[in-house]
Formats: sequence, structure tokens, C-alpha cells
Amino acid sequence: MNRQQEEPFLEKLALTLSLFSGILFLTVELMVAWATRSQGVWADSLYDLGETAFLAVFTFLLVFLKENDKRDRVRRMFTLSKNALLAVLLAGLIWGNVRVLLTGGHVIDPHQVWGMELWLCGLAAAVTGLLWGLSRKSSSEAVRSEVICWAIDVLSCGGMILAYGLCAWLGDAFPWLLRYADNAIALLLSIPALVGVLRMLREQMEEVSFPWEKESIA
Repeated sequence: MNRQQEEPFLEKLALTLSLFSGILFLTVELMVAWATRSQGVWADSLYDLGETAFLAVFTFLLVFLKENDKRDRVRRMFTLSKNALLAVLLAGLIWGNVRVLLTGGHVIDPHQVWGMELWLCGLAAAVTGLLWGLSRKSSSEAVRSEVICWAIDVLSCGGMILAYGLCAWLGDAFPWLLRYADNAIALLLSIPALVGVLRMLREQMEEVSFPWEKESIA
């Protein structure tokens, strides 16, 4: 297989690996969020849901799009749409957590969240390593983007392990911590994510060229 044939193959392989790993990761994460009622896990799940949904559509289309210019156009449009959806979801999550904090918070079991996040962190780290190995053989920006997204998941899980571990350790001494910590963690995850998404959205709006714009210019 020559270099010209290897590039699309590696891109599809990496995106397919990321997609199916993301589905597994998201499924477990949503189950944890539902079982523990943790807003922090919900915040992480929403971001991963947007990533996985749009990666699924893009990977499906990539199989049928052979020309590089068409792939680039689809990639830009779906990335723009993904970030727009994530911005809406994260904004809604932030508002919901602020309301809960102002009305007294809610109690969770931090031991449950800590244990499941430890498992998810291991899965994310393994996928990050595999994708990083593929990215070294490919110049695809989509593959590099997936490596970054999974690395962010590792850091996010690591932060949640630390945060909920502290809650479990200090909960008996500070009962109020169990009531407010979950929503505070959700905000700490959601607000920087929203800022980053809005920044990317602004940059993409400046760079993207829409089909109707090209028609009007022609």
C-alpha cells in the first residue's frame, strides 16, 4: 500500500476505532450518570455525546466520499454543527446547575462516581494511546483532533477522580460538601468547555465557506 492509499485507510481506521470506543465509553458514562444522579458525570456525558454523534455521521460519510476536497468540506461543516450543538447543551447544563446550587444542591454518593471514573479513565487512556500511534503515521487533522479529544477525556476523568475522591474522604467531616460539590464540579467542567467550544465556533465561522456563498460569488 503506497502513501497515497495509506492516508485514507489510516484515517478511516482511526475514526472507526474512536467511534466504537466512544460508543462504549458514552454508554457506560450515561449509565453512571443515571445511576448516581451526578451532574458532573452528566456534564462530561453531554460533551462526549456530541463528539460521538457527529463522529458517527462523519465516519459514515467518509466511506462514500473519495475526493479530498469533499471530505474537507464535510469535515468543516460537521465540526461547525457539532460545536454549535455542544454550545447549546453546555449552556443549558450550566444554567441547570446554577439553579440547583441556588436552591440547596443535591446529595450523591461520591464513592460510586469515583470508582466508575477510575475505570473510564483507564479506557480513555488506552484509546488515546492507540490513536496516538495511528496519528504518527497519518497527517490527518481529523485523527489528531480525536487524539486531543480522548486526551481531554483522560484529563477530565482524572480531575473527577481527584474531586470525587476528596468528597468521599472529607464528606463525613463536611456534610455540606456532599450537597454542593457535585454541581460545583459540573460547573467547573462545563464553563471551560463552553468557552473553548465558543472560541472554536467563532474561528470556524470565520473560516468556513458555505455552498450558497460560492454560488453567489460565481
